[in-house]
Amino acid sequence: MSKENGFAPIRRGLWEHLRDGRMSHLEALAFVYICSQADTRTGIWKGCAKSLAGELGMKERTARDVLEKMEHGNYIRRFAIPGLHSCYPILVHKFLITQGEHNGEHLNAIDSKSPVDLTYFSREQDGEQSVKHGVERSAAQRRIKNREKTQNKKTDHPKNDDAGRSPTSLREKAKAELLQEHPEEAAYLEAALQMIEIRAHNSNCMPRTVGYFLTAYKNLKDSEKDWEVVQWYAKSPQSSDHLRRVNSLILKAEAQSKRTGREVIECFNELRQNPHWHEEATA
Repeated sequence: MSKENGFAPIRRGLWEHLRDGRMSHLEALAFVYICSQADTRTGIWKGCAKSLAGELGMKERTARDVLEKMEHGNYIRRFAIPGLHSCYPILVHKFLITQGEHNGEHLNAIDSKSPVDLTYFSREQDGEQSVKHGVERSAAQRRIKNREKTQNKKTDHPKNDDAGRSPTSLREKAKAELLQEHPEEAAYLEAALQMIEIRAHNSNCMPRTVGYFLTAYKNLKDSEKDWEVVQWYAKSPQSSDHLRRVNSLILKAEAQSKRTGREVIECFNELRQNPHWHEEATA
């Protein structure tokens, strides 16, 4: 197959979707894998939850959930055959075709009627300009809106601007919203939000909105495996104490970042290299 050679182009807008919570890290990994395995002449990957689970080392149920979420997000379109559990065609939306008669075009998976009746964006309609700016235009609009909101906040509350943007403050605001929306899950909120914050730092990602925590919390609940981890943290005093110490270290890294002007994640990694960090984190 032609997929065995060359490179698989990935849209840079994918990382924007990851940062703002539209995709989980697991979904992004699955999407990159599917793109790397899709036929470069059609943009179709023949696979299923079982094959994805085997390749990425996850439970088949988790893989099935990932595929469903990706389809709901219009990243892929599936043509499963009811009653059969074998591989089936999965279309990658906006996949760049690099071989064959549609070379240079992008697969329009959403409007394709079937795996044999495919629709493509023309070079004029969705060539390099459209594909690149389709994601970037909306991202630019969000940045403009966020910038305007930030400027308004600075005008109204200049003294509280730094506090309002700190991850800790955002986490507490998210916790208050989640407590109102899901009071029955109060026992798990702190462990879940701390876990989200730690994962963000480990991924070199800086949460900048309350929505980031809310979306990440939903993703945790949607993943059976992740939610089991949250429940374990919440019920284990020792593990919860570890989470608190890691978050305390994050606060120290944030303070060091403000003093030195260095990146928070850089300060965090440096502090964590100390073999006694877990003893000093709460000191």
